[in-house]
Amino acid sequence: MARKLSRLQKERLQSALISLRLSRRRAGFGPRLSFAGSIFFMAAAWVAFRATLPPELIMSLLVGLAMFLAGTFALIAQRSRSPHHAEDVTYADVAGALTLVGLCVAATIDSDQILRILDIGVAEMAVEYVSKAAK
Repeated sequence: MARKLSRLQKERLQSALISLRLSRRRAGFGPRLSFAGSIFFMAAAWVAFRATLPPELIMSLLVGLAMFLAGTFALIAQRSRSPHHAEDVTYADVAGALTLVGLCVAATIDSDQILRILDIGVAEMAVEYVSKAAK
């Protein structure tokens, strides 16, 4: 036997269904905006690094920045524990995409650059670059 719902119960059920639909539509907005913001932030950092740092350090710092952002979004994804829907973008997806970006940037670094950074040291390299730029 089917149980009849009161008018108030029907309204509450409809309200719950509507809010569920809206929340599922908006679920991917935060991660998408976060990914776009991260890429914009990395581009701005690249421009700032390009203007102020030696060329050998730029890509290494961008890799570190991408991995830091990926780790941050991985922690957010773990804390939020949102279920993964195939049509939605999650913070775990953002963390994975930023990891891929970081690995692609790391692939462009020449091994001689890394050895020079480790051999000379970052502080000496920056002083050397500034003294060359002043001449």
